[in-house]
Amino acid sequence: PKGVGKSLIAHKFATEFKSDIIQIDNFEMINSQELILGIFQCINALQPVVIYIKKFENLWKNPKLFYFLLEKSAEEKYKRNRFFLILSTDQPKVNIPTEVIERVGNRLILIPPFATRAKFVEFLCQKFKMRTNFSNYEVGEMNLDLAFYSNQQLYHAINNIRVRTLENAKDSEFAITYTEVKKELENVAPDWTQEYINSFY
Repeated sequence: PKGVGKSLIAHKFATEFKSDIIQIDNFEMINSQELILGIFQCINALQPVVIYIKKFENLWKNPKLFYFLLEKSAEEKYKRNRFFLILSTDQPKVNIPTEVIERVGNRLILIPPFATRAKFVEFLCQKFKMRTNFSNYEVGEMNLDLAFYSNQQLYHAINNIRVRTLENAKDSEFAITYTEVKKELENVAPDWTQEYINSFY
């Protein structure tokens, strides 16, 4: 689903890596080996660089070209280059072929559709100067429980808690619990439903 922060993570990674980012919104537009060679010319010129390909599931509509991209990334002259290949997917269940991992190795990063919820809540709390103390168990719960809520819905929920707490808080910085987040979302209809998830199985 859109709006869960996948692209945000990819761009944040590029910022932390102090690199340029080449974003490919639709791999179906890459319809020739010449275009892929052009990407690697950019890698040579811009490194360090991140190649971010959205909608990973569409890669298999043209597997020959995708494997050509993987073969180029595994070539010795490109192995020395500093680049990462980031793939994101909208599908809850996706398998990465072993050969993909073998060819790209530790330069491959996959952003699944729902694994960003806890990080986004933490990001919002930092933005609003609210402390968090979520346990590892609660972080795992958040990624599951909040899977169907968009960034906008979570933003409004956290902001509502912030406004309500500020009215009663004695100091400007305060803590937020996951129980409060869940309670705030009790009457909010998720943007995506279980039917959406089931459609992929």
